[in-house]
Amino acid sequence: MARLPPLNAVRAFEVSARHLNFARAAEALGVTQGAISKQVIALEDFIGAKLFERLPGGLALTEEGKAVMAHVGPAFAALEDGFTRFARRPPRSNVFRLSTIGSFAAETIVPNLHSFRDRFPDMELELLTSDRLVDLAREEVDLSVRFGKGPWDGLVSRPVNDGRLIPVCAPERAADGAALIAGKAAPRPEPPR
Repeated sequence: MARLPPLNAVRAFEVSARHLNFARAAEALGVTQGAISKQVIALEDFIGAKLFERLPGGLALTEEGKAVMAHVGPAFAALEDGFTRFARRPPRSNVFRLSTIGSFAAETIVPNLHSFRDRFPDMELELLTSDRLVDLAREEVDLSVRFGKGPWDGLVSRPVNDGRLIPVCAPERAADGAALIAGKAAPRPEPPR
């Protein structure tokens, strides 16, 4: 059986490869930037190849890094999926998990947090922002707020507001925006030379 590298080093690499930045990877994993760098160097030593090009503005994956990420990324996604299926929260948890898109959280939820705390002082609100749809049967989310017409099979859905969307763009792009809304592609102007 092949010897495996330390899992912490692999995880440090995977998060760094997704963010292409050691500082953001460190923040995501709750460790120091130096710890991330040390773990990545350990993995590079284990593999015998450089995984990142260190650039002034961040990182870039080398060809070897891309090849490693092609295996590591799906492996961590499978692990996350597996643990999401089996993760369970204590039955009488005082945490209420709300998943919504960032703009709704910023415009509606955050300004009303004081009202929530006043009405439910013993409840902790965990706000998760994401554009992807949430599988309430598999994920630890109590409520999800999304844009859409509904109804959705197996879920109880209620409209929150009329959800009117208004396009906004620079004046020179107005024709492109109108064509996009009408479902027709507008010709793109030639870039200045």
